[in-house]
Amino acid sequence: MSAFPHCSSASSGLELTVEALRARFAAVDYSVPEKIRVSIGWPKRAASCGAIGECWHVDASSDRDAELFISPELSDNTRIVGPLAHELVHATMGAGVGHGKPFKRCALKIGLLGPMRATREGPEFVAWADPAGFLTDTPKQGTRMRKCECHVCGYIARVTRKWLELASSPRS
Repeated sequence: MSAFPHCSSASSGLELTVEALRARFAAVDYSVPEKIRVSIGWPKRAASCGAIGECWHVDASSDRDAELFISPELSDNTRIVGPLAHELVHATMGAGVGHGKPFKRCALKIGLLGPMRATREGPEFVAWADPAGFLTDTPKQGTRMRKCECHVCGYIARVTRKWLELASSPRS
């Protein structure tokens, strides 16, 4: 079972993921700031350097929320969680830390691997963040339509096997 719940709503899913990551940080004695706003959006530096995530510290926000952006180019759930964790390390460490030693200590403790400017998910992090089981397909249905159900909200959708194979599980 996955370490955190998923939901079909992108914003709800990101918020739930932040809460799960908050617990992961706390388990290694780091405290993620309470005021975090996260969304799918183009990082400012995406075009110039290929950034897939970005953290704007509380000093840059009128309401003092850290603002995190995750690139819409990322489509795999596990691949989204890693950059989100990286940006949460920035939010947790505060402005001016960059990718230095304090950043590295925190990133390594939560399961990210270097290089620190472009972290990747270590095996333990991937196992923790694995979204396997997000939607279910009941094997003994008497219809050609396959039942898919969200484990968070219970929403049920029926889809043909053809579309599951061609386009993946339904998402909003």
